Amino acid sequence: MTTVEESQTIARLVQTKDHVLLSRISWDTYEALLDECEDRRLRHTFDRGSFEAMTRSAEHEVWKSLLGLFVVTLAEELSRPLFLGGELTLQRADLERGLEADQCYWIAHESQVRGKTTIDLSKDPPPDLFVEIEVSRTVLDRIALAAALGIGEVWRFDGRELRVGVLQPGGQYLWGTDSPTFPGIRISDLANFLQLARTTDHLGVLRAFRASVRSQVSQTP
Repeated sequence: MTTVEESQTIARLVQTKDHVLLSRISWDTYEALLDECEDRRLRHTFDRGSFEAMTRSAEHEVWKSLLGLFVVTLAEELSRPLFLGGELTLQRADLERGLEADQCYWIAHESQVRGKTTIDLSKDPPPDLFVEIEVSRTVLDRIALAAALGIGEVWRFDGRELRVGVLQPGGQYLWGTDSPTFPGIRISDLANFLQLARTTDHLGVLRAFRASVRSQVSQTP
């Protein structure tokens, strides 16, 4: 079976399932599969021959979108530069690893990707911040892939708790509640504003969050 035929077969399988895990997938097949699935709104991960794809729940999309708006609000209120990577597929052929971000951002390295419409991680810096929503179980370790790609900071939300992972020299994340990207902001409080979305319209949540950020910024020496 050719690579194209194989990818088309897998794409038909993925289209009929909520969650698919495949092994012994070549890099060429992985890239062809991404082309086949481009319009199917699948969350995908590739790790050295293993390919995982899953559909996105409404819960996942709400948390992802709100947390993304919080990052934009923080960058605006703290006057930080920002490049929006959105759900960009982050991949390195030399590492045989790739994953679709829930949301990703260039902040400290924004000037190095400013104006670009194509990001090549073999030449360009990885995102400074990566948002991971974990309300559906995955088999492949997406956090380990983020570390392998050199992403310096991960925000991980499981529907209840928000944790910040900071990449260490040994290639592992140290987990806590402080963000080096936004120092002085109580990142753990963001989970409370996410939960507020259960009873408040999303613009109301965003207004409340912005007011909280401004209060914290005004108290910073």
